[in-house]
Amino acid sequence: MPSGDPLDPPVNPLFVSERRTTPLDINQGDELPTVLVDTGDAMAMRYFSSPIVDEDPSDPFRTAGFGGPRTGWNYGGTTNGQLEISPHGGVHMGVGGWMSAFATAARDPIFWLHHANIDRLWEAWLALGDPDDPSNRDFRNPRGRRAARWLNMWFKVGGGASAVTLRVREVLDTRQPPLNYFYSNISVPAPAPAAVLAASPATDSGFAEEEESVPEDISPEMVGASARVPLAAEPTEVEFAIEAPSGPALRERGEGVQPRRVYLKVENVRGTEPAAASYLVYVNLPPEADPTTDPTTDLTPYEDRRVGQITMFGVPEASEADEEHSGSGLAFTYDMTRIFQRLRDAGEWDAERLRVVFTPELVDATQAGDVSVGQVSLFYA
Repeated sequence: MPSGDPLDPPVNPLFVSERRTTPLDINQGDELPTVLVDTGDAMAMRYFSSPIVDEDPSDPFRTAGFGGPRTGWNYGGTTNGQLEISPHGGVHMGVGGWMSAFATAARDPIFWLHHANIDRLWEAWLALGDPDDPSNRDFRNPRGRRAARWLNMWFKVGGGASAVTLRVREVLDTRQPPLNYFYSNISVPAPAPAAVLAASPATDSGFAEEEESVPEDISPEMVGASARVPLAAEPTEVEFAIEAPSGPALRERGEGVQPRRVYLKVENVRGTEPAAASYLVYVNLPPEADPTTDPTTDLTPYEDRRVGQITMFGVPEASEADEEHSGSGLAFTYDMTRIFQRLRDAGEWDAERLRVVFTPELVDATQAGDVSVGQVSLFYA
Protein backbone atom coordinates (compact mmCIF):
# COMPACT_ATOMS: atom_id res chain seq x y z
CA MET A 1 0.00 0.00 0.00
CA PRO A 2 1.11 3.62 -0.47
CA SER A 3 2.93 5.15 2.46
CA GLY A 4 1.47 7.87 4.63
CA ASP A 5 4.37 10.19 4.13
CA PRO A 6 3.11 13.43 2.46
CA LEU A 7 6.59 13.84 0.94
CA ASP A 8 6.34 10.42 -0.69
CA PRO A 9 3.13 10.41 -2.78
CA PRO A 10 0.74 8.87 -3.39
CA VAL A 11 -0.42 9.32 0.20
CA ASN A 12 -2.40 6.47 1.70
CA PRO A 13 -5.71 7.93 2.96
CA LEU A 14 -5.86 5.15 5.57
CA PHE A 15 -2.53 6.12 7.11
CA VAL A 16 -2.64 7.04 10.80
CA SER A 17 0.43 8.37 12.55
CA GLU A 18 -1.09 7.87 16.02
CA ARG A 19 0.07 4.28 16.43
CA ARG A 20 2.67 2.53 18.53
CA THR A 21 6.28 3.30 17.72
CA THR A 22 8.00 1.63 20.69
CA PRO A 23 9.14 -1.06 21.29
CA LEU A 24 7.45 -1.94 17.99
CA ASP A 25 6.76 0.39 15.08
CA ILE A 26 3.37 -0.60 13.74
CA ASN A 27 3.53 1.62 10.68
CA GLN A 28 6.84 0.03 9.70
CA GLY A 29 5.20 -3.38 9.59
CA ASP A 30 6.45 -4.79 12.90
CA GLU A 31 4.36 -7.79 13.98
CA LEU A 32 2.52 -7.93 17.30
CA PRO A 33 3.66 -10.56 19.82
CA THR A 34 1.83 -13.85 19.43
CA VAL A 35 0.37 -13.69 22.93
CA LEU A 36 -1.52 -10.47 22.10
CA VAL A 37 -3.24 -11.93 19.04
CA ASP A 38 -3.68 -15.50 20.23
CA THR A 39 -7.19 -16.94 19.78
CA GLY A 40 -6.54 -20.24 21.56
CA ASP A 41 -7.81 -19.33 25.03
CA ALA A 42 -11.04 -17.91 23.62
CA MET A 43 -11.76 -20.65 21.07
CA ALA A 44 -11.18 -23.35 23.70
CA MET A 45 -14.07 -22.01 25.80
CA ARG A 46 -17.10 -24.28 25.54
CA TYR A 47 -19.53 -21.76 27.00
CA PHE A 48 -20.34 -18.22 25.92
CA SER A 49 -20.88 -17.32 29.55
CA SER A 50 -19.81 -19.70 32.30
CA PRO A 51 -22.69 -21.78 33.70
CA ILE A 52 -21.53 -20.83 37.21
CA VAL A 53 -22.43 -17.19 36.65
CA ASP A 54 -25.31 -16.04 38.83
CA GLU A 55 -28.16 -14.00 37.43
CA ASP A 56 -27.22 -11.06 39.64
CA PRO A 57 -24.62 -8.86 37.86
CA SER A 58 -23.45 -7.62 41.27
CA ASP A 59 -22.51 -11.15 42.38
CA PRO A 60 -18.95 -10.96 43.77
CA PHE A 61 -17.80 -14.09 41.96
CA ARG A 62 -18.05 -14.07 38.18
CA THR A 63 -16.27 -16.53 35.93
CA ALA A 64 -15.43 -15.99 32.28
CA GLY A 65 -16.56 -17.78 29.17
CA PHE A 66 -16.02 -17.05 25.48
CA GLY A 67 -18.04 -13.84 25.58
CA GLY A 68 -18.12 -13.25 29.33
CA PRO A 69 -20.91 -12.79 31.87
CA ARG A 70 -23.82 -10.44 31.44
CA THR A 71 -22.94 -6.85 32.28
CA GLY A 72 -24.68 -3.53 32.58
CA TRP A 73 -23.96 -0.51 30.41
CA ASN A 74 -20.84 0.37 32.37
CA TYR A 75 -17.42 -1.06 31.57
CA GLY A 76 -15.44 -2.37 34.50
CA GLY A 77 -15.83 -4.37 37.70
CA THR A 78 -17.09 -7.59 36.15
CA THR A 79 -15.06 -10.37 34.60
CA ASN A 80 -14.01 -10.16 30.96
CA GLY A 81 -14.73 -12.92 28.48
CA GLN A 82 -11.73 -14.61 26.90
CA LEU A 83 -12.35 -13.10 23.46
CA GLU A 84 -12.38 -9.67 25.10
CA ILE A 85 -8.92 -10.30 26.57
CA SER A 86 -7.26 -11.78 23.49
CA PRO A 87 -7.22 -11.01 20.67
CA HIS A 88 -9.60 -8.07 21.20
CA GLY A 89 -7.80 -6.18 23.95
CA GLY A 90 -4.38 -7.39 22.82
CA VAL A 91 -4.71 -5.88 19.35
CA HIS A 92 -6.06 -2.59 20.69
CA MET A 93 -3.12 -2.20 23.05
CA GLY A 94 -0.61 -3.62 20.59
CA VAL A 95 -1.48 -1.15 17.83
CA GLY A 96 -1.51 1.61 20.45
CA GLY A 97 -2.13 5.29 19.83
CA TRP A 98 -5.78 5.96 19.04
CA MET A 99 -6.56 2.24 19.21
CA SER A 100 -5.56 2.00 22.88
CA ALA A 101 -8.34 4.28 24.18
CA PHE A 102 -12.13 3.92 24.06
CA ALA A 103 -12.75 7.49 22.96
CA THR A 104 -10.42 7.41 19.96
CA ALA A 105 -10.14 3.77 18.84
CA ALA A 106 -12.70 4.09 16.03
CA ARG A 107 -10.64 6.87 14.39
CA ASP A 108 -8.08 4.30 13.29
CA PRO A 109 -9.10 2.29 10.17
CA ILE A 110 -7.55 -0.76 11.82
CA PHE A 111 -10.41 -0.61 14.34
CA TRP A 112 -12.97 -1.62 11.72
CA LEU A 113 -10.88 -4.48 10.36
CA HIS A 114 -10.15 -5.66 13.89
CA HIS A 115 -13.78 -5.70 14.97
CA ALA A 116 -14.84 -7.41 11.77
CA ASN A 117 -12.39 -10.16 12.67
CA ILE A 118 -13.74 -10.34 16.24
CA ASP A 119 -17.19 -10.86 14.73
CA ARG A 120 -15.74 -13.52 12.40
CA LEU A 121 -14.16 -15.32 15.35
CA TRP A 122 -17.57 -15.38 17.04
CA GLU A 123 -18.96 -17.15 13.96
CA ALA A 124 -15.98 -19.53 13.99
CA TRP A 125 -16.62 -20.34 17.66
CA LEU A 126 -20.31 -21.05 17.02
CA ALA A 127 -19.32 -23.37 14.17
CA LEU A 128 -17.49 -25.61 16.67
CA GLY A 129 -20.85 -26.69 18.10
CA ASP A 130 -23.02 -29.60 17.06
CA PRO A 131 -26.01 -28.26 15.09
CA ASP A 132 -27.71 -31.68 15.25
CA ASP A 133 -27.91 -31.64 19.05
CA PRO A 134 -30.03 -28.67 20.19
CA SER A 135 -29.73 -29.73 23.84
CA ASN A 136 -25.94 -29.38 23.78
CA ARG A 137 -24.88 -26.11 25.42
CA ASP A 138 -21.35 -26.22 24.04
CA PHE A 139 -20.42 -23.43 21.63
CA ARG A 140 -23.85 -21.80 21.73
CA ASN A 141 -25.04 -18.26 22.29
CA PRO A 142 -26.84 -17.61 25.60
CA ARG A 143 -30.47 -18.64 25.57
CA GLY A 144 -33.39 -19.27 27.89
CA ARG A 145 -34.53 -17.29 30.91
CA ARG A 146 -31.07 -16.19 31.98
CA ALA A 147 -30.34 -14.76 28.55
CA ALA A 148 -33.53 -12.70 28.23
CA ARG A 149 -32.04 -9.42 29.41
CA TRP A 150 -28.98 -9.83 27.23
CA LEU A 151 -31.06 -10.68 24.16
CA ASN A 152 -33.20 -7.57 24.69
CA MET A 153 -30.33 -5.13 25.17
CA TRP A 154 -30.50 -2.47 22.47
CA PHE A 155 -27.93 -0.34 20.69
CA LYS A 156 -28.32 2.74 18.54
CA VAL A 157 -26.26 2.60 15.35
CA GLY A 158 -25.62 5.77 13.35
CA GLY A 159 -26.93 9.24 14.00
CA GLY A 160 -29.58 11.69 12.96
CA ALA A 161 -32.27 10.56 10.56
CA SER A 162 -30.24 7.46 9.63
CA ALA A 163 -29.95 6.17 13.20
CA VAL A 164 -31.17 2.60 13.70
CA THR A 165 -31.94 0.91 17.01
CA LEU A 166 -31.23 -2.83 17.15
CA ARG A 167 -31.56 -5.42 19.89
CA VAL A 168 -29.05 -8.20 20.41
CA ARG A 169 -31.54 -10.85 19.34
CA GLU A 170 -31.89 -9.13 15.95
CA VAL A 171 -28.20 -9.39 15.02
CA LEU A 172 -27.16 -12.86 16.20
CA ASP A 173 -27.61 -14.48 12.79
CA THR A 174 -25.50 -12.62 10.24
CA ARG A 175 -27.25 -14.32 7.32
CA GLN A 176 -30.64 -12.89 8.27
CA PRO A 177 -31.95 -9.31 7.89
CA PRO A 178 -30.91 -6.69 8.75
CA LEU A 179 -27.29 -7.94 8.41
CA ASN A 180 -27.43 -10.26 5.39
CA TYR A 181 -23.79 -11.31 5.20
CA PHE A 182 -21.59 -14.31 5.85
CA TYR A 183 -17.86 -15.00 6.12
CA SER A 184 -16.23 -16.97 3.33
CA ASN A 185 -13.56 -18.20 5.75
CA ILE A 186 -14.05 -18.86 9.46
CA SER A 187 -10.87 -20.85 10.04
CA VAL A 188 -8.75 -20.04 13.09
CA PRO A 189 -5.15 -20.85 14.05
CA ALA A 190 -4.45 -23.93 16.15
CA PRO A 191 -4.72 -23.25 19.91
CA ALA A 192 -1.57 -21.96 21.56
CA PRO A 193 0.08 -24.32 24.06
CA ALA A 194 -1.29 -22.38 27.03
CA ALA A 195 -4.87 -22.91 25.89
CA VAL A 196 -4.37 -26.66 25.76
CA LEU A 197 -2.41 -26.93 28.98
CA ALA A 198 -4.75 -24.74 31.00
CA ALA A 199 -7.94 -26.23 29.54
CA SER A 200 -10.64 -26.65 32.16
CA PRO A 201 -14.21 -27.96 32.34
CA ALA A 202 -15.35 -24.61 30.97
CA THR A 203 -12.92 -24.83 28.08
CA ASP A 204 -11.57 -27.73 26.07
CA SER A 205 -13.63 -30.89 26.44
CA GLY A 206 -11.02 -33.18 24.92
CA PHE A 207 -9.89 -34.75 28.19
CA ALA A 208 -10.67 -38.39 28.72
CA GLU A 209 -11.57 -38.35 32.42
CA GLU A 210 -15.09 -37.58 33.59
CA GLU A 211 -15.62 -34.10 34.93
CA GLU A 212 -17.25 -33.74 38.35
CA SER A 213 -19.88 -31.02 38.28
CA VAL A 214 -20.42 -28.46 41.01
CA PRO A 215 -23.99 -28.24 42.38
CA GLU A 216 -25.66 -25.04 41.24
CA ASP A 217 -26.53 -24.02 44.81
CA ILE A 218 -22.88 -24.05 45.95
CA SER A 219 -20.84 -20.90 45.45
CA PRO A 220 -17.04 -20.97 45.28
CA GLU A 221 -15.39 -20.21 48.62
CA MET A 222 -12.46 -17.83 48.99
CA VAL A 223 -9.59 -19.62 50.72
CA GLY A 224 -6.88 -16.98 50.34
CA ALA A 225 -6.29 -13.43 49.21
CA SER A 226 -3.42 -11.01 48.71
CA ALA A 227 -2.77 -7.35 49.30
CA ARG A 228 -2.22 -4.86 46.48
CA VAL A 229 0.42 -5.71 43.87
CA PRO A 230 1.81 -3.30 41.22
CA LEU A 231 1.90 -4.17 37.52
CA ALA A 232 5.22 -2.78 36.33
CA ALA A 233 7.63 -2.86 33.40
CA GLU A 234 9.23 -5.97 34.89
CA PRO A 235 7.71 -9.10 36.46
CA THR A 236 6.07 -8.60 39.85
CA GLU A 237 4.73 -11.18 42.25
CA VAL A 238 2.61 -11.68 45.32
CA GLU A 239 2.36 -14.59 47.76
CA PHE A 240 -0.43 -15.30 50.20
CA ALA A 241 -1.64 -17.98 52.61
CA ILE A 242 -4.24 -20.59 51.69
CA GLU A 243 -6.68 -21.43 54.46
CA ALA A 244 -8.59 -24.67 54.87
CA PRO A 245 -12.09 -24.29 53.37
CA SER A 246 -14.89 -24.11 55.91
CA GLY A 247 -17.95 -23.58 53.71
CA PRO A 248 -20.35 -26.05 52.08
CA ALA A 249 -18.30 -26.34 48.90
CA LEU A 250 -15.96 -28.90 50.48
CA ARG A 251 -17.45 -29.53 53.93
CA GLU A 252 -20.18 -31.76 52.53
CA ARG A 253 -17.60 -33.94 50.79
CA GLY A 254 -15.62 -34.90 53.88
CA GLU A 255 -12.17 -34.14 55.24
CA GLY A 256 -9.22 -34.45 52.88
CA VAL A 257 -11.31 -34.39 49.69
CA GLN A 258 -9.93 -32.17 46.97
CA PRO A 259 -11.97 -29.32 45.43
CA ARG A 260 -13.96 -29.97 42.28
CA ARG A 261 -12.90 -26.62 40.82
CA VAL A 262 -10.18 -24.09 41.60
CA TYR A 263 -10.42 -20.44 40.50
CA LEU A 264 -8.04 -17.51 40.60
CA LYS A 265 -9.52 -14.02 40.67
CA VAL A 266 -7.59 -10.82 39.88
CA GLU A 267 -9.65 -7.75 40.68
CA ASN A 268 -9.56 -3.97 40.97
CA VAL A 269 -7.00 -3.64 38.19
CA ARG A 270 -6.72 0.14 38.18
CA GLY A 271 -4.45 2.89 36.85
CA THR A 272 -4.04 5.56 34.20
CA GLU A 273 -0.80 4.67 32.39
CA PRO A 274 -0.14 0.96 31.83
CA ALA A 275 3.54 0.09 31.51
CA ALA A 276 2.73 -2.78 29.13
CA ALA A 277 0.03 -3.93 26.74
CA SER A 278 -0.87 -6.96 28.84
CA TYR A 279 0.36 -9.22 31.63
CA LEU A 280 0.62 -13.00 31.73
CA VAL A 281 -0.45 -14.59 35.02
CA TYR A 282 1.48 -17.55 36.42
CA VAL A 283 1.14 -19.60 39.61
CA ASN A 284 3.82 -21.37 41.65
CA LEU A 285 6.73 -20.80 39.30
CA PRO A 286 9.96 -22.58 40.29
CA PRO A 287 12.47 -20.46 42.25
CA GLU A 288 14.54 -18.17 40.03
CA ALA A 289 12.31 -18.97 37.04
CA ASP A 290 12.27 -16.41 34.23
CA PRO A 291 8.77 -16.33 32.69
CA THR A 292 9.46 -13.55 30.19
CA THR A 293 8.81 -14.22 26.52
CA ASP A 294 11.82 -15.33 24.49
CA PRO A 295 12.24 -12.55 21.87
CA THR A 296 13.94 -14.94 19.44
CA THR A 297 11.07 -17.45 19.39
CA ASP A 298 8.12 -15.34 20.60
CA LEU A 299 7.29 -18.19 23.00
CA THR A 300 6.45 -17.93 26.68
CA PRO A 301 8.06 -20.49 29.00
CA TYR A 302 6.23 -22.31 31.80
CA GLU A 303 3.00 -22.53 29.82
CA ASP A 304 1.89 -25.33 32.14
CA ARG A 305 1.72 -22.77 34.96
CA ARG A 306 0.16 -19.91 33.04
CA VAL A 307 -3.35 -19.23 34.31
CA GLY A 308 -4.28 -16.54 31.81
CA GLN A 309 -3.71 -13.00 30.62
CA ILE A 310 -4.70 -9.52 31.78
CA THR A 311 -5.31 -6.96 29.07
CA MET A 312 -4.70 -3.31 29.82
CA PHE A 313 -7.30 -2.20 27.29
CA GLY A 314 -9.99 -0.32 29.16
CA VAL A 315 -8.10 -0.08 32.46
CA PRO A 316 -7.82 3.75 32.47
CA GLU A 317 -11.49 4.13 31.54
CA ALA A 318 -12.65 1.57 34.12
CA SER A 319 -10.59 3.36 36.78
CA GLU A 320 -12.45 6.66 36.40
CA ALA A 321 -15.24 7.21 38.91
CA ASP A 322 -18.21 9.31 37.88
CA GLU A 323 -22.01 9.22 37.99
CA GLU A 324 -22.11 6.08 35.84
CA HIS A 325 -18.88 4.30 36.76
CA SER A 326 -17.64 3.01 40.10
CA GLY A 327 -14.00 3.38 39.13
CA SER A 328 -13.26 -0.10 40.51
CA GLY A 329 -11.17 -1.08 37.48
CA LEU A 330 -11.22 -4.40 35.66
CA ALA A 331 -11.55 -7.92 37.05
CA PHE A 332 -10.43 -11.27 35.65
CA THR A 333 -11.42 -14.75 36.87
CA TYR A 334 -9.68 -17.91 35.68
CA ASP A 335 -10.64 -21.54 36.05
CA MET A 336 -7.27 -23.04 36.99
CA THR A 337 -8.57 -26.49 37.90
CA ARG A 338 -6.34 -28.30 35.40
CA ILE A 339 -3.23 -26.47 36.54
CA PHE A 340 -4.09 -27.25 40.17
CA GLN A 341 -4.57 -30.94 39.37
CA ARG A 342 -1.35 -31.13 37.38
CA LEU A 343 0.74 -29.46 40.09
CA ARG A 344 -0.91 -31.52 42.84
CA ASP A 345 -0.25 -34.79 41.01
CA ALA A 346 3.37 -33.76 40.45
CA GLY A 347 3.78 -32.92 44.14
CA GLU A 348 4.32 -29.23 43.31
CA TRP A 349 1.14 -27.76 44.78
CA ASP A 350 1.58 -26.05 48.15
CA ALA A 351 -1.70 -26.44 50.03
CA GLU A 352 -0.77 -23.62 52.41
CA ARG A 353 0.62 -20.87 50.16
CA LEU A 354 0.18 -19.59 46.62
CA ARG A 355 2.64 -17.50 44.62
CA VAL A 356 1.31 -15.49 41.67
CA VAL A 357 3.59 -13.80 39.12
CA PHE A 358 2.60 -11.10 36.62
CA THR A 359 4.82 -10.80 33.55
CA PRO A 360 4.52 -7.76 31.23
CA GLU A 361 4.15 -8.13 27.47
CA LEU A 362 5.09 -5.33 25.05
CA VAL A 363 6.53 -2.90 27.58
CA ASP A 364 6.31 0.81 26.72
CA ALA A 365 9.16 2.71 28.37
CA THR A 366 7.39 6.03 27.73
CA GLN A 367 4.57 5.18 30.12
CA ALA A 368 4.73 5.88 33.85
CA GLY A 369 3.35 2.48 34.82
CA ASP A 370 0.94 3.23 37.66
CA VAL A 371 -1.42 0.25 37.26
CA SER A 372 -1.93 -2.15 40.17
CA VAL A 373 -4.03 -5.12 41.18
CA GLY A 374 -6.14 -4.49 44.25
CA GLN A 375 -6.43 -8.15 45.23
CA VAL A 376 -5.61 -11.63 44.02
CA SER A 377 -7.76 -14.37 45.54
CA LEU A 378 -8.09 -18.15 45.34
CA PHE A 379 -11.45 -19.95 45.36
CA TYR A 380 -12.38 -23.60 45.89
CA ALA A 381 -15.66 -25.16 44.80
